[in-house]
Amino acid sequence: MRCAQVREHSERYREGQVSSAVRVRIDAHLKSCDACRTAYEGMAVTAAVFAQAAVPAVPEGVLDTVFEKVRQQSACHASTREEGLLLTGWWAMATPRVRVAYSLVLAVLMVAGLYMGGDLWKTKPVQADAFPGIDVLAAVQPGSIEQAYYLLTSNVSKGGAR
Repeated sequence: MRCAQVREHSERYREGQVSSAVRVRIDAHLKSCDACRTAYEGMAVTAAVFAQAAVPAVPEGVLDTVFEKVRQQSACHASTREEGLLLTGWWAMATPRVRVAYSLVLAVLMVAGLYMGGDLWKTKPVQADAFPGIDVLAAVQPGSIEQAYYLLTSNVSKGGAR
């Protein structure tokens, strides 16, 4: 059994929820692998510490208070619906002027992005001298990484595809 498999099954192994065949394989692995044994022992110690920790009792009425707050928050968010759109967070609290200003800024940025990105849609031939100094790599050993790089970049510089 591999280390990854042992660590995947370690929680169920510790709780006794694995088959006897898997338990035998994990036992054998833990005897031979120091890293997995250390990880398993650490997990077992951590689980024992949490098992011994005293969980404080929840005072009466606290859960009712928490659930009431959740209901109030849900009602608050449900009341911020405007024209079928759920407005949450700062947008719901913003004044109409702030919303308009933000929307205009967003629209200007989108138009600017489309305008600047318009060049991406056009195909331009790459000039042969677009990569200065690329001819230095011409005298490389056949089959080397440098030759593969040169072939890829020279193909791109000629307007070819990768």
